[in-house]
Amino acid sequence: MKPLSPEEASAVRTLSKTVFGQSERLAVMLAIARDPDGIFRLTDVFQAVGVPNPSAVQGPLNALVAGGFITKVEGRADERARWYRRQQSSMWDLAEEMARSVYKADDQPEGPARRSDKRRQQ
Repeated sequence: MKPLSPEEASAVRTLSKTVFGQSERLAVMLAIARDPDGIFRLTDVFQAVGVPNPSAVQGPLNALVAGGFITKVEGRADERARWYRRQQSSMWDLAEEMARSVYKADDQPEGPARRSDKRRQQ
């Protein structure tokens, strides 16, 4: 997972707090949406979001599991880390659209949402 830039993270946190009442939720959604294979660990998410403590992303991850947007998967037998898998959903496109509404950059990572936008334009 590629980390959000400090500028994007700041803009996204402000919007997330306004819309969701929780400042990290949208950043978590973006990190997951932009993950190339959609299989990730909590550690991957908290590092991409840029928070100092993994507990800051546990609430948003649990909410996404409860909503069926991500599912828990078993990791390798030699790992203690919890693994998650992104489920197909237009919610990931929504996360990208929300981020673009507050932060526009030519070098934004191309996640599933941006790829599907390009397909729609063709």
